Amino acid sequence: MTNSCKLFDGISPEKLSYLLSALNVVERTYTKGQIILTQGEKTRSLGVIKSGSVDAVHYSDAGNESLIAHLTVGQIFADFIAVSKTQESPVTLVANTDCEVVFIPMGGFFGELKGFENEIHLLMTNLAGIYAEQYFELKERIFCITAPTLREKIIRFLSMQKKKAKTEIFEVPFNRERMAIYLNAERSALSRELMRMKNDGVIDCRGKKFILKIYRE
Repeated sequence: MTNSCKLFDGISPEKLSYLLSALNVVERTYTKGQIILTQGEKTRSLGVIKSGSVDAVHYSDAGNESLIAHLTVGQIFADFIAVSKTQESPVTLVANTDCEVVFIPMGGFFGELKGFENEIHLLMTNLAGIYAEQYFELKERIFCITAPTLREKIIRFLSMQKKKAKTEIFEVPFNRERMAIYLNAERSALSRELMRMKNDGVIDCRGKKFILKIYRE
């Protein structure tokens, strides 16, 4: 976790071990499908994914499900919630796989931990950088779901995944069901459109692996 989480950049493993102990962190394990945090639930702790992956899902009053984010090792969640006035989660966090999560009480970020002043400063600086990345990730999703057609949504999404992977054959982070939720589309409609795109020579795909033959920077 120390190597993969940007929150801890610049902090030596030895110093980090003492810091986490001083912050009274709690580590928990979850099985696939288990709820980590429920929509509307309060929390005062930031979560760091130590292993596995987690989905952030929003449920409307009508029960419709929207995938807000897919989080993997080293990524954080509930940071904004823990410092908000209501401290209520706007989403449900669900274990996408078996996973381990480290919970860090946010109060320690703003308190006085003698001997850890430099490390707390680094944590806050790193957290600001993470917020900037999350902003751009949100812009990416908005760019995808505001496309005028389902095909254009798919092309925008696959173009971004290919750009990140920097390879001709790349893997998307979602199965078909999760991909449909991310793109705000019906799963059956997504499957039909992917098949049409394959027949039209726009893509080739098998499972989560894709080749995008029409690529946009």
